[in-house]
Amino acid sequence: MKFYIIPVIIVCLIACRPKEKAGVSTEKQVVVHKRYTTLIKTTYKGKYGRDTIYKWYPNDSLVYPVNITTAGSFHSNEVIKKASSLKWTGIFKNDTGYYLAPATVKTQHFEDIGDEAGQKTGIDIIVDNAESCALLISGMNGLSMRKIDAMPGKMAPMPGEKQGFTYKGTQYLLYAFGNKQPWDIKAKEYTITNYRLYISATINGRKIEQLLLGAPNISYLREIILVGDIDGDNIPDLVMDTATDENVTSITLYLSKPAAKGKLYKLVGQHTTVGC
Repeated sequence: MKFYIIPVIIVCLIACRPKEKAGVSTEKQVVVHKRYTTLIKTTYKGKYGRDTIYKWYPNDSLVYPVNITTAGSFHSNEVIKKASSLKWTGIFKNDTGYYLAPATVKTQHFEDIGDEAGQKTGIDIIVDNAESCALLISGMNGLSMRKIDAMPGKMAPMPGEKQGFTYKGTQYLLYAFGNKQPWDIKAKEYTITNYRLYISATINGRKIEQLLLGAPNISYLREIILVGDIDGDNIPDLVMDTATDENVTSITLYLSKPAAKGKLYKLVGQHTTVGC
């Protein structure tokens, strides 16, 4: 009897196992460092077998609850529809520092690269005091006209580096993991893979660590543009370029006030643009 039962069990297990179709990806959260949070791991079963990659975080294909942009010239697909009819708040800078103020946004079309003669698909975002405008925000309540206690921006740390700062009496630490291989020693330029940027702080007696940026590879390390309290809760919010390609800019807004319990920030908005 045992001789016949075992094959039946094996057949049942094989028959009952969910089938994977070619060309279908499956995603799950996996630990990429034994101490820290996760990136999304995708296993893709295609024509030539399986391939495992770590997706980028943040994911610029997602739709976030807050619209953000900057003044400037953009391709048509990089500007939110009816941008000029939305209510905007701007982060501006003057001689005394950064401040929040209402902003009136206007748009106008221009002849973009690749347009045929007479065609104008490019869109200019125009705002008063455009040169001093660091960011435009729409779709967020509670932003009042006031000064922002902000710190100068800085480049994100390289793998193995740490950057500490103090904001209103609380210490924060930025630190990065990953692999770096020099390809131009004189220029101090590197190939960076499996990059993860974290921030940590102790808030109300509890230490919180959070992933800000993750990427399988980075061709150009980007800047933390602004560190300052935008939403008015005495915790520094972050405006950061999270793009990992030299020809891309991805302005990303992290706010502390809407963060979930046990988190420092919630990623609320992102604006990705591509060069020529």
